Amino acid sequence: MSQDPYPVLAEWAEHEMTLNPDSATALRGGDAAAVGRALLDQVAGNASRSTGEGQSPLRDVPLPAPKADVLARVCGALTAGDTVGGEQILHAEYPFVPFEKVRRQYTARTCLRVFYRDGFLDRYSGARLVNPGVLRLLSVLVPEAFPAHPNWDMGQSHIGFWELFPTIDHVLPIARGGADQIENWATTSMLRNSAKAHWTLEELDWQMAPAGDPALWDGLSGWFIAYASAHPEQIAGNTYIRKWLAATIDIAREHTQA
Repeated sequence: MSQDPYPVLAEWAEHEMTLNPDSATALRGGDAAAVGRALLDQVAGNASRSTGEGQSPLRDVPLPAPKADVLARVCGALTAGDTVGGEQILHAEYPFVPFEKVRRQYTARTCLRVFYRDGFLDRYSGARLVNPGVLRLLSVLVPEAFPAHPNWDMGQSHIGFWELFPTIDHVLPIARGGADQIENWATTSMLRNSAKAHWTLEELDWQMAPAGDPALWDGLSGWFIAYASAHPEQIAGNTYIRKWLAATIDIAREHTQA
C-alpha cells in the first residue's frame, strides 16, 4: 500500500511552501480573485430580483457578508504578492479596533428591576430565564443533579447556569459608544451575553424580542419566595441565596405596587 500523500502535502503547505508572485500560479490566483469579485458584484447587482432580501437570485442561500468580501480581496492581494495592498484594504475597510474590557457590577436589586421590566425573558431570543437565586437554591437542594461551582467552572456546573441565568447586557456596547443606563440595558442569558460581547445587534443580525409580562412568567420568583419562607433552614447559611431572596421580595413588592 502506498503512503498517504496528504499529511506530507499538508506539512509542505504549512511550513515550506513558497510562491513567486510573478509565477503562473500566482497570476492565476490573482485572476481568480478578480473573477470572484466580479461574480460577487454581479450577484449583488441582481439582489433586487431575488426572492428575499439578502438572498441569491440563483439559489436560496445568503449572499456573502460584505466583510467576507473585504477579506476575499485581501487574500487576492496576498496571492498576487501585494502584502502592503492587503494591509491597506484592511486598514481602510475592516480596521482593527481594540476594545477596553471593563467589568461592571450591579446590585441584585438593580438586576431584578431590569429582569422584572423584561418579564424574565431573554430580549435577544425570547427564551424564558430563571431568577439567579432559584438556580443557586436548586444546586443546594439537588446538588448532584444540578451542580454549581463557586468559581463558575463549566466542567463542574450545570449548563443551566449559562442558558437560564439572566444578566444585564448593553444593547449598544459601552465600547462602541453605548450608555451605561437602564434605557440601554437588556436582559439576556449568560450564554448570549458572552456571545454578543462587543458586537452590535446589526453586526450579529440579531433582533430585539419584545419584553415579557412578569404576571405570566416571573422567573420562578414567586416560587422562590414561597419555598424559602416555608423552609428557612435551607438557606440559613447561604449569603448568596439570602441576598437574592431579599432583593426578590423587595422588587416583587415594588412591581406589585407600581
